[in-house]
Amino acid sequence: MKRLWASRFQKPRRDLDAWQASYPVDRRLWREEVEATRAYARALHEAGVLSDAEFQALAEALHRLADQESPAGDFEDVHTAVEAVLAEVVGPVAAKVATGRSRNEDVVTIEKLYIRRAGGDLLGGIRSLQASLVRQAERHVETVVPGYTHLRQAQPMTWGFYLMSWFFALERDRDRFWTALRRMDACPYGSGALTGTTVPIDRAALARRLGFGGPTDNALDAVSDRDFILDFLYACLTVGIHLSRMAEDWILFSGDEFGWLVLDETLTTSSSLLPHKRNPDVLELVRGLAGRWLGALVGLSMTLKGLPWGYSKDLQWDKTYLLETSEDLRQALTVMRQVVDGTTVRADVARARLQTWTLTVELVDFLVARGVPFRTAQQAVAQFVAHAEAVGRPPESFTPAELAEWLPVVDESIRQVWDPAVAVRRRSLPGGTSPDAVRQQIEKAWRILQERDGIPDVGSRVLES
Repeated sequence: MKRLWASRFQKPRRDLDAWQASYPVDRRLWREEVEATRAYARALHEAGVLSDAEFQALAEALHRLADQESPAGDFEDVHTAVEAVLAEVVGPVAAKVATGRSRNEDVVTIEKLYIRRAGGDLLGGIRSLQASLVRQAERHVETVVPGYTHLRQAQPMTWGFYLMSWFFALERDRDRFWTALRRMDACPYGSGALTGTTVPIDRAALARRLGFGGPTDNALDAVSDRDFILDFLYACLTVGIHLSRMAEDWILFSGDEFGWLVLDETLTTSSSLLPHKRNPDVLELVRGLAGRWLGALVGLSMTLKGLPWGYSKDLQWDKTYLLETSEDLRQALTVMRQVVDGTTVRADVARARLQTWTLTVELVDFLVARGVPFRTAQQAVAQFVAHAEAVGRPPESFTPAELAEWLPVVDESIRQVWDPAVAVRRRSLPGGTSPDAVRQQIEKAWRILQERDGIPDVGSRVLES
């Protein structure tokens, strides 16, 4: 194994080489390492460190390497791998590309490049899921289903309203990614190991070439910083929590006890013993991933807690947290989009499952609209509900005359309170569950997706290198 530091020691511990090597993990950063090395080579050329011929040879070789997969090999890390492969192509001049450059600054740079690319992919994945939610909501603006609090039926709502609630939760998630990407918009190159470099590179030009808004302000901070990974992992975690809760709802609503959602058969599995089963395995896997993402955030946080300022080998573990989390989330977003697209709503079953007790709040509103103070109305309806439960009668079975024994103001129009469609239409203020209110939410959602279609300006400044 080639070790960039081996010349310092006469007898390195070869039995520890494999354990210390990060290449099995960070080889996935090959593309970013090649991109960063190519930009740095140009900076060295502009600074007079590389001749025209040397830079041309390096640039052409790196251009070819950018299209290749990371090679198998006994490398310490991705930095070593790129330099070694480059040396095979261009010879000794490859050693010059490290002039003034430390792996301490290099790793932070390529991690930022990776997060920018992964963040763009995840923003696209969230947007695709959001678009699926909106398209399904358009089909179900009037489909009435039970709404729940405490996992007990609370009030009727429309399925379109429910779907749009997830759209706006995911929009907050998109904003977190945008913020995380903007916050890391500074290039560490030029920081050296911790105090800066003596090589007269143009840091501002190099930063722009790699798509950053500018260079970092302090070399020691630049090589010590992993806040940007914490920001990214937190953004991943909040999406993961939302996907987990969404998966839980889909599991419940498609189960026998609820039964008003039907999952696409391709998104379920059967049992090795029970031939009737259609298990929501993919949803359960999505639900379980939130724990992994929380573990990543906590794990890196604990690695950083109390770590001396400057680079320490502990920071090598950050790549595992970063790479695995982003890949898991990318796949989970794809799965949930497929779930949303492949879900069928059984409106008749949802209506049959809807309990009339969810409409007793309509009785309260009925009384309030006729001048009864809210607390008085709520208490009167609560006493009526207790009586109805005690005698074992559904509330809609009581005649207006019978209701008058419990409620202070009653007339024949009270019968309309037992219509869930009417109850839904009454929630017509912006943000409500009425069909008109949901249509307004859908219109706003499409505007949001059109206005924020893509990734932040971070990365759009990349120049040809």
